[in-house]
Amino acid sequence: GEDVWQRLPVLDRRAVQDAGPALRSSFVPPTHGRSAEVTTTGSTGMPVRVLKSQLADLFWGACTLRDLRWHRRDVSGKLALILRDPGGRAGWPAGLALPGWGRVPGSLFASGPAVQLDVMTPVDRQAEWLLRMQPNQLLTFPTNLLHLARHLLDRGQTLPSLRGIWNRSSSNFGNW
Repeated sequence: GEDVWQRLPVLDRRAVQDAGPALRSSFVPPTHGRSAEVTTTGSTGMPVRVLKSQLADLFWGACTLRDLRWHRRDVSGKLALILRDPGGRAGWPAGLALPGWGRVPGSLFASGPAVQLDVMTPVDRQAEWLLRMQPNQLLTFPTNLLHLARHLLDRGQTLPSLRGIWNRSSSNFGNW
């Protein structure tokens, strides 16, 4: 029953990292599809590595679509992503231009373009980039959003094209 969940210990980041592969399931049902290792962004300097199955990816995609629908997000506009880019393709000043909002939204909707900037870019440059890009939607991490908002407010700057903002606690576990 529910009491089983209450007996499980809550693990912090360090405990998950220290346990490593010992936390991984020894058997993933074949119906869950292939599993692949994914990592958090490491923005704290301590990335977490886990296995994610195709079934988990499917559920995450369903949550993404639900979010778009529930919040009536207009996917026809430009989406700006300020997330970690381990591949180094989304650096300042240009960032990375993407043809659409990603695999999941693009599978059901004709979306507008997307642009990405690495979240490790200093906040003043992120703000300058956003002012140039003039996105309709912004997706970033909660703490980064706070720093961006303070930076723009302190300078009296606005993003008149912006219609929606949302955040992610981790970019690498999602479909963006």
